[in-house]
Parts: sequence; C-alpha cells; structure tokens
Amino acid sequence: NAANTITTTVSSFAPFLIGRAGTTLPVKLVSFTAKKTSQTSVLNWETKDEVNLSHYVVQRSADGKDFQNLTTISANNKSGTFYYNYTDYAPSFGTNYYRLLSVDQDGTTNSSDLKAVTFGSNISMSVYPNPTQGQISINGLVKGDLVKITDLAGRTIKFKEYLGENSMNMDIEFVNAGVYILSVESSGKTSYSNRIIKN
Repeated sequence: NAANTITTTVSSFAPFLIGRAGTTLPVKLVSFTAKKTSQTSVLNWETKDEVNLSHYVVQRSADGKDFQNLTTISANNKSGTFYYNYTDYAPSFGTNYYRLLSVDQDGTTNSSDLKAVTFGSNISMSVYPNPTQGQISINGLVKGDLVKITDLAGRTIKFKEYLGENSMNMDIEFVNAGVYILSVESSGKTSYSNRIIKN
C-alpha cells in the first residue's frame, strides 16, 4: 500500500545520534527488541536523552528491504530514560522484519538495526466483525494472498489482493443481507474459508 509505505535513506547504527554535532545531546537507543508472544510480535525499546527528537516510526517488512509503517509514537523530547512498546497484532506468515526510525524535529531520520520474528503456518486467520453491517477486517494474511467473497450460489461479490498492509479491510455494505463465503487463496490453493453474515 503506497499510502502506508515510505522510502527514505537512513543510516543504521546503535545508539541513535540525533542532531548536529555541538548543538544537541545525542539520543541514545539503549535497547530495541522484538519478541514473538503467542500470535503477536511485541516490540520494546529504551532510550536516553531525547533532546530535539520529534517521534518514532515502527516499520515492518517481509523481505528486509521494502518497509511499511505500522505506527508513529511521539517522543518525550527531554533528558532522561524512557521506555516504549508496540504490539503488532497482525504479523504475516514467515519472517517479519522490524525496524525503528527516529525522526528529529528538523526531519533528520535514523534507523535501528533490524529485528526478526518468525511465525509458522499455525498463525490464526481472523475476520471481524462477523456478523457485519458492511465493513470487515481480515488479519493473518500473507502479501499476495487473494481474498474473495462469494454468495451461496458461487457468484463473486468482491475480490481483492492483500498488498501487505497491517490488516485488510473490505466493504460489502452494498450487498443484501444474508450469508456469504469469504475465502483466501495462497500460492494457488485455498488456505482459508469461512461464512460471514451481512446484517
């Protein structure tokens, strides 16, 4: 999803050093971890001396090259020691690469080292809300998955490819109330199928 993806030239090092030499104190990234917890990825980081720092951006990638923004978290922007955390509730199958960007008030951007969390095929697919008034979200997809909604006669109502966003949203508000089938095709095979109810 181009709207959720940024391309920037960053330098990777630890700790972060933010600002121009001689004008600000360094922003030090003491630690940055990413751990698998059940079916989520939990990210924690500790920093010191956030002078002239605007915010952090948490990013995720399936290949370690093309990154997607997951969230933006404001910095404390003062001296001291600070602790942050973020939970990715919709990691993809396979390896998820995470990195942390620090963004200074003047726009200077620096990156952490990559952290990897791997999930096997037992990660759950979830579709909610179900029943729905029209909007549904699907978690647990892999980039490139094809999601199809059909009626009980097999006619296709909606068809969409998952492009790697945090969760995929689909709108079926335009269809009549009733029961429909949502199926997911991965690598040419149906990996998930479930009934959804449109109120």
